[in-house]
Amino acid sequence: MNQGITKKRKLVEQSGRKGAPRVAARALGWTQRRKDLVQDKREMLNGQIDLLDQAVVEIAEKNEKARLLMTQPGVGPITSLAFVLTWETSLVFSAASKWRVTWG
Repeated sequence: MNQGITKKRKLVEQSGRKGAPRVAARALGWTQRRKDLVQDKREMLNGQIDLLDQAVVEIAEKNEKARLLMTQPGVGPITSLAFVLTWETSLVFSAASKWRVTWG
């Protein structure tokens, strides 16, 4: 597909540079359309991420251990909650070697 646009090495050479502005002008409509689609997807994903972030903050504020960890500089709700949940699940193992096999 790219071979029709780039014409292999012709665009790099002097003779191929003459056709480059026409190709760029033709692709301009599609470029803007792709940019718009990417922007729409980005806005949708940011909205979903904001909802999930708010849910994590609410859960972390309810958890006593996570709140305690968040008092440390640089530790936010996601990090504290991930640490608390990982640590609590690791307590069910009878030996450290079994924990190591699961978590690496």
